[in-house]
Amino acid sequence: MSEPKKVAIFMGNNPTPKLPQQDYEHLVVHYNFGGLVTAPDVMFYKDKLEECLQQSEFDLYGFFGGNHSFSSESAVTDIVDYFNSHEEAGVVYCDLKINYPTFVGDVYFHSEDVPNAPFFIRDSCVHGLSFDMSDNPLQEALRSLVQAGNPLFHIATPLLTVTA
Repeated sequence: MSEPKKVAIFMGNNPTPKLPQQDYEHLVVHYNFGGLVTAPDVMFYKDKLEECLQQSEFDLYGFFGGNHSFSSESAVTDIVDYFNSHEEAGVVYCDLKINYPTFVGDVYFHSEDVPNAPFFIRDSCVHGLSFDMSDNPLQEALRSLVQAGNPLFHIATPLLTVTA
């Protein structure tokens, strides 16, 4: 078994952020919330990622919108296990559970599309990552990783939840 991976997750802006209830020991979560002014998610992702890269202590990075959370207490463990069993995987996304007032269900992405979804990357793929101020910054960031030559790997299980 591979040694445990240290994981940093960057959570986008949400006025009521939820602490991740995860059973994974090597997890650090950064939240985009502040006093009177909150940075746009894109700037937050860039700034926090740069801080973490200077520390050189993380193996995996996750990028979430503010309305995303984990679907189970073992979601991070499942994602790390996927990376451990697929050494060639540098960029990973998974399906989502939807929890809206008018709809509850699962969203299964087609593996050939670049989804607008949270994702995880190895530290070795950070060089291909870029964020822009688009309406879909996570999708555009994934697209930048693909353009840099990183194939997308898809976990066909809804490990994350999106809420209204």
